[in-house]
Amino acid sequence: MSRPASDRAALRARARSLTAEAALDRRMRLIATAALLAEIEDHLYELNFDPGRRDGGLDEVTTAVIREYQRVTAQSETGKPTYGLLRALRAAGSRAPWGAIVYAKEIGKYGLAWGHGSRKAAVATAMSSCGDPSQCTLEVSF
Repeated sequence: MSRPASDRAALRARARSLTAEAALDRRMRLIATAALLAEIEDHLYELNFDPGRRDGGLDEVTTAVIREYQRVTAQSETGKPTYGLLRALRAAGSRAPWGAIVYAKEIGKYGLAWGHGSRKAAVATAMSSCGDPSQCTLEVSF
């Protein structure tokens, strides 16, 4: 026996609602794996936010930077690494071209780089032209 059209429409509407709720639940689910946390940190870094060590660990600095990104992009400021945040960061892409200046105060050396496709590449090139990367601790990226 076939259901009336109004019952079928109601079932379809309920299924769409449940699908939307499930999608929202996935976006709000917290990320706990180091690899995905590191990806979030890398994306934030490439968008010129500084999450500190990009090691896949969740610390106060990373939480504060997530909160700052959420504030700048008019999202709810939770500071939590969620799948929704990761999706937004992946969609945001990266700014380019990048330049960087690094400086080693103790030895008075500096390194410069410009025209790179990523912040990471610009900083790496500037570090290599500075001399000892462990001493080139002051960085400006643009």
